[in-house]
Amino acid sequence: MFKIMRITAFLIILVVQCSFIIGCDKNISEAENNISGDINGFYKTFVPITDADTELKIDEIILPESLNGIKLACTGIYDESNAIVVLYTETPIITNEIGLYNFKTGGYKKLINIGENKYFGLCAYNQDYMILRFSEDEWRTCKLYYFSFVQEDFTSFFSYSTDPSTNRVYTHNGNSVVLIDDKVYFDDFYADSDGELRVNLYEYTIGKRQLIPLLEDAQNPMVYNGEIVSFRKNSEGKFKDIVSIDNKLILSNTKHLKQIAANKNGFFCIENNSTNDKTKTTTFQVTDMLKNKPVLSTDSSIANLDSNSRFVTWRNYYEEKPYMYDTDKEQLLLFSDIPAGINNFFFSGELGLLMNTAADGSKSRLFIFVPK
Repeated sequence: MFKIMRITAFLIILVVQCSFIIGCDKNISEAENNISGDINGFYKTFVPITDADTELKIDEIILPESLNGIKLACTGIYDESNAIVVLYTETPIITNEIGLYNFKTGGYKKLINIGENKYFGLCAYNQDYMILRFSEDEWRTCKLYYFSFVQEDFTSFFSYSTDPSTNRVYTHNGNSVVLIDDKVYFDDFYADSDGELRVNLYEYTIGKRQLIPLLEDAQNPMVYNGEIVSFRKNSEGKFKDIVSIDNKLILSNTKHLKQIAANKNGFFCIENNSTNDKTKTTTFQVTDMLKNKPVLSTDSSIANLDSNSRFVTWRNYYEEKPYMYDTDKEQLLLFSDIPAGINNFFFSGELGLLMNTAADGSKSRLFIFVPK
């Protein structure tokens, strides 16, 4: 059973985190899709299920609905005492600032002032830095910024390329951003001199304020087994090969990917497994790509695939009990004491945050967890 740390309060997600788009072909998965599985609510499962309490220490945390009359929403977990939050007004919706709320003491610290007609996405963070996309013109242009938790400075370090035909940032420029220590890894789409859409992978070192182009025709940086890898064009001009920085081939993708995440144990994806032309429904599958092994499948929508060094998570869009995949023990963890809802996860190192929201948005609960 989890420990309740405070009184329940309603909470919403206001900030959309940085997502990513994967350039790939539309081949159907080569996983063994005919393997029989067990039906568990919306999910068909292909691996053992264990109660999360056996592997995790789980505590419920409570954040207030507002501070000083201004609405508050959670958008991440910083450490075992502090959540990353935004303060905002509802009519019209304006994000006023980003801050840290200490859910053990009730203390609050303002970090970044946002203000009217400004938009941002929280891309990555660790104990030292926070990386954000930031726009002052409704995403027609966009810059990457870092915030230093120590020096408390908010500094831009990269401007995304814009599409000359629309004078807006390329829609592809929403891919993943990776932060390791003070190094930021990201990609940027642009048009070359012939008008062909290209993409480059970059490394920015905050301490040195140094930008280095790493690879051409490479996108979606990830951390696999402690090193940066990314998708790169193969000989057919398709983004199917996952390669290291020194261009070593790690995996050649053959799946119709929706999203992908990586950790020390491999690569995991949400793939469009099959589509029923009669019912117009799609079966989505979470797959262990290195083992070519299904973890679970569902006819309901799932997205926001994420991972830390051990766990892989996703967001479900229909009420269901929370699950996540334990890649160390190749088992699903079921949060059986938490009610069915819309479940979204966030990580800060080994620390995890589960946001469990009723389907009608009337009630949200927050739970932090760490391995025992």
